[in-house]
Amino acid sequence: LGDESTTRHNNNNDLPSGRQKIFVVMISLLLAALTIVVAAQAQECTVCLDGSPLSDQGKAKPVTLPGYEAFVQNCGNLELLAPLQQQGGDLCNLVQSISSYCGCPESDDIDENACRLCGDNESVPDVSFNQVVPDYQLSFTLGDQVLPALCGLIDAELKSTSYGHLEGSKECQGARDQAAATCCGEDETPGNVFDPGDKEKEQEGETPTSTEAPCSICRVEGEMLYPERNISSSLAGVGLDWYLDLGLSTTCQSFSTLVAQTLGSENPDCADAQLLGGVCGCPAVENPCRLCTKDDDEITDPDRIIYLESDYYFSCQDLNETMSQLDKDERTCLEARYINHLCGCEQVYLGADTESKQAFLSWVPRVTATLSLIGSILILQDIIKQSRRGQTNQGRRGGRQ
Repeated sequence: LGDESTTRHNNNNDLPSGRQKIFVVMISLLLAALTIVVAAQAQECTVCLDGSPLSDQGKAKPVTLPGYEAFVQNCGNLELLAPLQQQGGDLCNLVQSISSYCGCPESDDIDENACRLCGDNESVPDVSFNQVVPDYQLSFTLGDQVLPALCGLIDAELKSTSYGHLEGSKECQGARDQAAATCCGEDETPGNVFDPGDKEKEQEGETPTSTEAPCSICRVEGEMLYPERNISSSLAGVGLDWYLDLGLSTTCQSFSTLVAQTLGSENPDCADAQLLGGVCGCPAVENPCRLCTKDDDEITDPDRIIYLESDYYFSCQDLNETMSQLDKDERTCLEARYINHLCGCEQVYLGADTESKQAFLSWVPRVTATLSLIGSILILQDIIKQSRRGQTNQGRRGGRQ
């Protein structure tokens, strides 16, 4: 009986108590909630709050955003830019605030008594959307970027849940007094329209022309193996740190998408972007460069920064992967291989990448040195002979006298 009682007691200890069950359930619910929050934070932004795509008519509507003038000229560009942002970010919120202008249904969160710039549930006429209202100051923010007071943005702000006001409020009436005359008229002739060119947004050749193919970071067509790899630390090394200033996602896929939208294949920045193709896992070119010439060589210091004469700089790991996008005879390839020993490769003597070339280069100075030595001995021998002849001639002259 004693043994049976002890066994039963031990079995009861193995069973979770009521408190333990509650604790396990609470932990499970907490983890589930955290998973939902993380998933929501990681959700991509869309122009329309309900995720619906824009119509062709909506895509064609002209619009721009400060700081993104080179990339956004219409709602269609906004639709391409939005997925590079996370839901809930400043830029995503700004894009969604003007989504009704692009043809999206208005958010259910907008109060039915919200202030509208043009009154009576009227939207700002399309022709006035990009007009600037002088001396009007928006509360909308985009990081530390000052937003221009466009009619469309004023209307979006007035009815927004974060900065908006109700119909009949003094703020609503004050906004109408200042902006309605400019924004709500039926005149089809636009007034002071926001011009991105005023900010010197473009340099010559910055965007592709209709006859120029878009830039691809992969020199050879094929699948990108590492679309989610973060390349933020690699962009500055190839002179593309301007991309970081945009505040966009720095994955290979996001970078590739924006490059294709904004750069032509003949743009110098395109060639720089293609140097990162190897880092992103693009297919190698036909005759690719190799940083280390021997198969058994390894990169022993992958994080070391290497500076090239062409003003590029890479970590040894990035440099090794970049080589797949360079032809073996390209200058950048030759520069890298000249200093490849800094990354752990066996140093190649004067660029000789085969044993026969290395043997030839090692024997050339030996042969030339031997020939030089023989030549020097012959010259010295000739000098000695001439010296002896001179002494003999002098002796003969002295005997005759």
